[in-house]
Amino acid sequence: MFIKKHNRIWNMKEIEEYESTDEDWFAEQEGVPIMIRIDFAPKEHVEGKHAATHLTISNHESCRVPVKGIVSFSEFVRFVLLQFYDMNLDIKVCRLDESDTITKLERQMIHINWE
Repeated sequence: MFIKKHNRIWNMKEIEEYESTDEDWFAEQEGVPIMIRIDFAPKEHVEGKHAATHLTISNHESCRVPVKGIVSFSEFVRFVLLQFYDMNLDIKVCRLDESDTITKLERQMIHINWE
């Protein structure tokens, strides 16, 4: 799970500069909290509404973007670091298996095809 208090995306240079100060990271103006989560919940699957593997944004109850395949914790961390902090980890990709976790209907919807 990835939780940010503010809407601002910091690049590595800004993070390094800010870390060298004694300022409070949470002192700036508050924005809308953003959370990104990928869940694997096959027992709660409802076709077209609650994919077995899905991406949730900002913990919005009805936001469940289908994801093809199971995303490992290390791959999720890699995704967050690359997309939000511009950090590319030079480590081996870890895929648990090649199983599809979405249905034919969910493949026709906007979905994430993580392979």
